[in-house]
Amino acid sequence: MPFNVFLSFVEEDLQMAEKWREQEQHEDINLEFFDFPVKKPYEGPDAENIKDNIRELLEKVSVTVVLIGRTTYASKWVDWEIRTSSEMGKGLLAVDLHPESEHIIPRALKDFRVEIFGWDIKETAIAIEREARKASR
Repeated sequence: MPFNVFLSFVEEDLQMAEKWREQEQHEDINLEFFDFPVKKPYEGPDAENIKDNIRELLEKVSVTVVLIGRTTYASKWVDWEIRTSSEMGKGLLAVDLHPESEHIIPRALKDFRVEIFGWDIKETAIAIEREARKASR
């Protein structure tokens, strides 16, 4: 049975997110990914509808993985997804999409002391399984 994982990232990192996600296909890892890249403004008229849709996805997962890119720290959507995941009792961890360069870590990740991993999906999958088991208790 696969572990269901919500991926939180900014739209500009979509290609990097796809590359990271593709690793799962080449490894013997049983993960199912859900995401909802948001193009609309956080304060926009569609915000509550979008939040409802994201909450529905979060209900299906046990872990949220935040994919950290160069501008992730500035995304109100990512911040909301992290905080909502925590409120819902979901496991949280993060992956640095650009470990070769320094960038700002999102505030919510710091607030919840979320562990940050490198690009290796095998290592991250072990952490996902650990977080999923903690969240299910």
